[in-house]
Amino acid sequence: MEIVVSKINSGSIVWNNEEVKTQLSSKLESMKNLVVTEENLKESQSLQKDLASLRIQIDSQRKKIKKELQKPVDDFDAACKELLAIVAEVEHPLKRQIEAFEESDRAARADRIKDKIAVKQAKWNLPEKYFLQVSVKDKWLNKTAKDKDIDAELDELFSVLAAKAEGEKNDKEAIVKSCEVQSAGLYTAISPELFISQYELGIPLSAVISKIGEEAARRKAEELRRAEEAHSADEVDEAEVAEVSGPVESFQPEKEIEERDYPCAREEEPVVRCILEISGTRTQLGKLKEYMVAHEIKYYQIRR
Repeated sequence: MEIVVSKINSGSIVWNNEEVKTQLSSKLESMKNLVVTEENLKESQSLQKDLASLRIQIDSQRKKIKKELQKPVDDFDAACKELLAIVAEVEHPLKRQIEAFEESDRAARADRIKDKIAVKQAKWNLPEKYFLQVSVKDKWLNKTAKDKDIDAELDELFSVLAAKAEGEKNDKEAIVKSCEVQSAGLYTAISPELFISQYELGIPLSAVISKIGEEAARRKAEELRRAEEAHSADEVDEAEVAEVSGPVESFQPEKEIEERDYPCAREEEPVVRCILEISGTRTQLGKLKEYMVAHEIKYYQIRR
C-alpha cells in the first residue's frame, strides 16, 4: 500500500509584481519628504486616503490568494490525519503487546542471570555485603548477549570481589593481632570490635593501628596512675591500722583461712580478675590485707 499523489501545483503565483512595484515607487517617490502645512493640508489628507485604499487593496489580494492556495493543503492535511487515525487504531494495541512481550522476555533473562549469580556466589562463598554488589547489567538482557560472555564477566567480577574480601579479612586479623600485642601487660585487654568498626567505616588500616597504640598508651598511663594512688593509699592504711589496738573477737581470719583452706595461686593456674566491695573494721581489713599479701594476691584500692 502506497499513497500516490497524481498532481501537485507548483504553488507559484504569476502576477505583475515588478510592474506594480515600479509604478508604486515612482508615484510615491515625490511624497517621501512631503511636509504637511496649512496650505497643503487638504491635498495631504486626500493623498493619505489614496494610500490607505492602495494598502487595503494589496492586503486583500494577499489574503485572498493565500486562502485559495491554503485550502487544498488543509484538505490534504485533514485527509492524512484521518488515515493516521485508522492506522493507529491497529498499530497502538499491537505495539503495546510487543512491548509487553519484550518486557516479559527481559524479565525471564534477568531471572536466568540471577540464577547464574547465585551459582557463582555458592562457588565463591563471599560475605553478603560483597554478594549484594553483584547485579544484572542492562546489556546482559539484550537478545544479542551470549551466555559465555556473561559467565566470563561474572567470573571476573567475583574474582575481584574475592580479592577485596581476602584483603579486608587480612586487615581485620591484623587489627585483632595488634590489640592482642598492645594488651600485653594491661589489666583490661583492648577489644578489637571498636577498631574493626572504624575500619569498616573507611578509616585506613594504618590509622586504625595507630589508634590502637594510642589507646594502649592511654590505658597504661591510667593503670599506672591508679597503681600509684593505691600504693599511697596502702601506706596510709598501714599507718592507721597500726594505731588501732585490741583484737576484735568477732573476726578470726586465721580460723577462717584454716577451715576454708584457700589455695595459693600457682603459676600454672589461670589468673582471674574481679572487683569486690568489702566492709569491716580497720583491724579486720588489716587481717584481710595480711592474708592477701601472704598468698601473693594482687590488689589495689579505689578511693571514693
